[in-house]
Amino acid sequence: MSRIHVFVLNLVHGVRSERGASMVEYALLLALLAMAAVAALTAFGGGLGQEFSDINSTIDVNIN
Repeated sequence: MSRIHVFVLNLVHGVRSERGASMVEYALLLALLAMAAVAALTAFGGGLGQEFSDINSTIDVNIN
């Protein structure tokens, strides 16, 4: 094999492996965001539920 051919093969292989690494990085980022969303909803869920109930009561009173 010529040196150019080996260089091109190594270059293509490197691009493929980086593409897979990028996918793994995006998957990890998505998992981190999902965990942060679950943690936020767990921490603030009760308070938010009460706020939505208060808003719903206010809307019902103003409509009727």
